[in-house]
Amino acid sequence: MLRDFEIECNNCALFLNFGIASLSTLNITFMHCKRLFV
Repeated sequence: MLRDFEIECNNCALFLNFGIASLSTLNITFMHCKRLFV
C-alpha cells in the first residue's frame, strides 16, 4: 500500500517537474519572440 503511494508521489513529482520545465521553456520562447517582434 505505502509502496504504491511512493510510486504515485514519484510520478507526480516527475510530472510536476516536466510541467514546470516546459512552462519556463515556453516563457523563454515567448520572451524571445516578443523581443524579435517589438
